[in-house]
Amino acid sequence: MVKFRLAKADLRYIFDITKRSLGHVCRKEVHQYIKFTGNDGMLQATSVDGYRMHCVSVPITVLKGNQPFSFLLKPFSIPAMKSSFIECTLGEKEIAFNFGERKFIERLGDGVDDFIDFEEAIPKNEPVETIGFNPDYLADALKGFRSSSDNPVALEIYGPHSPVVIRSNKNPEDFRLVLPVLLG
Repeated sequence: MVKFRLAKADLRYIFDITKRSLGHVCRKEVHQYIKFTGNDGMLQATSVDGYRMHCVSVPITVLKGNQPFSFLLKPFSIPAMKSSFIECTLGEKEIAFNFGERKFIERLGDGVDDFIDFEEAIPKNEPVETIGFNPDYLADALKGFRSSSDNPVALEIYGPHSPVVIRSNKNPEDFRLVLPVLLG
């Protein structure tokens, strides 16, 4: 048994980010879940749908059991609570969340070892270029395109200090320009 505490805001952040790539179109049942991995005071959450992967890490305080752990869980609505922290008790088949006045027991998904290894999906060689962008500006530019599977967008990258041009594949005259920001 493992017992840990995490911030309510961090659990909400995990669910908000990972639900975007939760495997709604993926054939593997295991990818209908978020994979949580706890190690060295950090809780990492990963979701995948065959086209996207979202991975976020948040700090936790381990209260009992210091071995690394992994489990699969579907997102749920976090109830209103007075405390800013949630105590979690992980068993073999379920996890208990103590929200203060309310306690939830959620069944864990099967097949945690069948979940895609995101480390294998990340290229091992050095990046050709690293460019910084304000995530809000980049998201706004991408949201401005009509979304469809037969009209992907193309990113034209000219250098670390040049704007990136984002073009519609079907209509190259439909484009967005996003300026980079300095990193570090």
